[in-house]
Amino acid sequence: MNNLAILGAFVASPNRLDPIATLIAQGEHRVPTLLPIRYSRMSQSAFSFYRGSAALMANDLGPRPNSGLHVQLCGDAHLGNFGIFATADRRTIFDVNDFAETFPGPVEWDV
Repeated sequence: MNNLAILGAFVASPNRLDPIATLIAQGEHRVPTLLPIRYSRMSQSAFSFYRGSAALMANDLGPRPNSGLHVQLCGDAHLGNFGIFATADRRTIFDVNDFAETFPGPVEWDV
């Protein structure tokens, strides 16, 4: 089985961190009065939950095989998070404009 096929099937690592403990640990570095709002928004749907729990995805994908090609992961690729910019040499480029929670990592994590 090639690496891409392996990535298509989730098997929890025997050393998997507890997802709730991970969210609690994240909360220790956030504004405490805003945590109930965060958790309420995350509980609205599976999409909202996954959108608010990138750390869980990183914990699950971390031990998985990857190409070794690292990029600045965006994880939120919708048109509102891209824009047109002018470069120093007066060219126009189209690129990511929302780096609120980006992180360097394997390109497969952002696919």
